[in-house]
Amino acid sequence: MIQRKLIDYLQRHPEKMARRWMEKVRQSEHMEQYNTLNDAELIRRGMTLFEHLGRWLDHSVSRNEIGRYFVTVGQERFDEQFPLCELNYAIYLEKKVFWEFVQSEGILINPVQMMRAMELITAIGEFFDLGNFYLARGYLASMYLAIKKSGRLSPGELEKFFFPGSFLSAEDEFSNKFQYFPFFESSRKPDIY
Repeated sequence: MIQRKLIDYLQRHPEKMARRWMEKVRQSEHMEQYNTLNDAELIRRGMTLFEHLGRWLDHSVSRNEIGRYFVTVGQERFDEQFPLCELNYAIYLEKKVFWEFVQSEGILINPVQMMRAMELITAIGEFFDLGNFYLARGYLASMYLAIKKSGRLSPGELEKFFFPGSFLSAEDEFSNKFQYFPFFESSRKPDIY
């Protein structure tokens, strides 16, 4: 019942939450690059995340699909020259906004409901934590490709900065076939050979 309330709220009010997130972005001294975006673009980006959270809680997307979403966001933000720390802070602010709405809307109003919601709270935390994990992987993969393409670092030098596990599966080596992620194929398949 609590889960359904949260899902319904996310489905009905993603723009409301995205607007609140935008306000927090505008007020933050840590969001310099995000603050170069206009309001409509910030709201669109915020809504997309909240819509994905709703689908995650509704079990209509898998861990791999959420991973793909965040990897793609990481890749896009690298291409847009966002600092990685801003991406992590953006997710932190979205998580904060979500919990503020849960509290202000009285969705979880008493300790009994809170106890029943522990599994749901864990799933919500997992969504945001996985988001940061996959976001960093997508970002680092794009960074690796950009550095490699520039030719400024040798393959040996690249290995010093991009450790196994950054975006390669554990069994791969840098000299072998480049593979983005151990769990799924990337939504973007750059030509790296």
